[in-house]
Parts: sequence; structure tokens; C-alpha cells
Amino acid sequence: MKKISVFLSLVVILALALVGCGSNAPQTSNAPSGSQPVTITFYSLGGTDNYFHDILVPMFEKATKGKYKVQYGRGPWQQIVNKIKSEGNKVDIDVLATGLDGLAGGMQAGVWQQLNPAYAQDIHYSELNKFGKAYTDLFQGYGVPAFTSYGGPMLVYNSDKVKQPPTTYAELQSWVAAHPGKFMYATVPTSGPARGLYFGLIHSLGENVNKPDSLNQTWNYLTTLGKNITSYPAATGDTFKFLNDGTIYIAPHLPGWYAQQVADGTLAKNIKAVMLTGVPQFLDAQFYVMPKNISADAQKAALAFINFAMSKEAQSQLYAIVYPPTNQDASVAQMLPQYRARYEKQLAAIPPQLKSGNNLIIPADSLLFPNSEVTLAHYKLWQEKIQANK
Repeated sequence: MKKISVFLSLVVILALALVGCGSNAPQTSNAPSGSQPVTITFYSLGGTDNYFHDILVPMFEKATKGKYKVQYGRGPWQQIVNKIKSEGNKVDIDVLATGLDGLAGGMQAGVWQQLNPAYAQDIHYSELNKFGKAYTDLFQGYGVPAFTSYGGPMLVYNSDKVKQPPTTYAELQSWVAAHPGKFMYATVPTSGPARGLYFGLIHSLGENVNKPDSLNQTWNYLTTLGKNITSYPAATGDTFKFLNDGTIYIAPHLPGWYAQQVADGTLAKNIKAVMLTGVPQFLDAQFYVMPKNISADAQKAALAFINFAMSKEAQSQLYAIVYPPTNQDASVAQMLPQYRARYEKQLAAIPPQLKSGNNLIIPADSLLFPNSEVTLAHYKLWQEKIQANK
């Protein structure tokens, strides 16, 4: 009988050991086990990895002292929105950063959770500057602006080939007609610089950006321009590649992104920038969004991430990539010392209209892009009237 008891004890011990070995399997999202950190799956749909991946995520993990581990992913907004929609109640992404296009597209698809007013405290709504609040309200609280950025219109040009760059839309049209194939912009629904060029054009012609069905002058201008444009790449980066290798001489760009590229050397030294005059600066933005149909634990973790990301401490680090923060309490003084040299180098490449001393400024006459319904209508019309001709 004693032998049987010993044998049974050994079986129990072995079984427990095997169960223990099973704990080495990867943890599912937001399912803490013992001392294991909670995994937050974060996706960037609009790039800006140099902030989200390189600065914000490590800062968040350090500040939360091992409580959370962020799994970072990225992809085009159309693909990720379709993925979330198809997953129903089994969504495996907890929180995302997306541009205006992905915010609008996700709202239309019904995949984003409304953050404001239900989670006003988590998104620091009361601390947002006027542009941050305006964008949150414009999109009915389905996203909170991670940051605003200068949305154009601005051109970059090959200074070896273009001695007098166009500074107005009329001059640009004349230049393009005289230099076929040497100007290019990416597709408006997928490109920030193209979107700034497009909406700036509408405003410069005196047409109403909130009435996309009434843009006769805009379509005439873009149709004429398109006769001397070879293609509309889906990726903005392709226009920069063609600019660097001399295939084209002029393309639209964004001030902050341009400054980053100048500082890190990814644009050739002969590529210079010029602001288009006679039109206010549009403000672009990326937004934190949270999918519907995630678990209660996942939602709690996602809100913890957004809460930290919208704090003045995290927002102050946006100066490292010369993007104006939306938390009004953020400041250059709170930027971590390791980012100061990079900030000053990039600040030097920012157009003078957008800075004062050692600070970025947002001109008082800056404009917001339209709401989601209007924005999607613009995209559809541009595809039908302009892109379809190629």
C-alpha cells in the first residue's frame, strides 16, 4: 500500500510540473499571469515610428515599471480597418494611432469606440489646446489627437534644376505645363502632403472645402495639371525617391516631415522647401483610437496607454520630431535632454513662419481638415475625377 501511495504522489508531482512548463507559452493580449506584464497591442497606421516606437513606447513601459509590455505593429489603414471589422468580437489590436484618413474610414466602418465624453479624463480632454479640442469635437470624440502637424501646402524642389520655384498655385500650374513629367504628388486618400496640396488649392480658389460637390475650379485645375503628371503613387515616399534621384524636380511635402528628413539626411542636400503663399496652413493630425469589441481588460490597458500618451510629460517629447503637441501644458522645457540636440537641428529647417525663437508656433489662421463624411466624399471624387484618368 505504501508503494502505491508513493507512486501516486510521483504522478501528481509530474503532472504539476508539466502544467508549470505550460506557463512558458506566449501570453494572450491583456491576460496577465503572475508577474508577467500585460501585453498591449498597439498599431501605427500613419507612420511616425520615430515617435511612437522609438520614444513613446519605451517611455510608457519604463513609467509603468513592468506592468505593461507593448507589442508594436504597423500597416495601411484600409487593411487594418478591414481586419478589425472582420474579426467581430475577437479583435486582437487594443489601441491604434491613425491619421485623418484612417479615423474617417474606421468611423464609416463602425470599428472605433467613442472616447469622448465617456473617457474625457483618460484622454486629458480638459488639457487639450484649442486645435486639439476642435479636432476631437469635429470627429465626434472617436479619436483624440496624438499631435497636430503642419499639413501644408508646401513644396520641395531640386535646387540644381529649379532656380525660381513656384510660390503660388498659379505659378505651379504654369511651371508644370512647361516641365512635363517633372512634378508629382501621391494619391490624396493616402498621402499627407498630397492632402495639404489638394485642400490648400480648394481654399486658394475660393471654393468651399465642406462642399465637395461644388468644386468645378478645383477639378479643372487638377485635370489640367494631371496632363503633365505621369502617375499618382500610393506611397508618399515614392515621390521623395523620385525627387532624390532626379526623376522629378518638384513635389509637395510637409514642414515637420521635411525638417526631420533634412536632419537625418534622407533628403539630398539640393532639395529645398518653399511655402505656398496666399493660403493658410492646414493642420494635419494623428489620433489615438480604440477598437470596439475588445475585452474589458484590453480596454482598461488601452485607456492606460492613451492616458499616459496624452499626459504633458509624454506630449512634451513630440518636440523631438518638431510636431506641436495637443496638450496645452506640454513644453520644450519638459523635453528630455537626449532629444534637445535633435530638436534644435530640425527646428533650423522649419520655415520661419512656423517658429518663434526656440519654439514652434501654430499660426492663428490655421485651418482644420473637414469631418469624416466630407473627407471621404473628397477622396471618392478625387479618385473618380483625377486618378481614374491615369
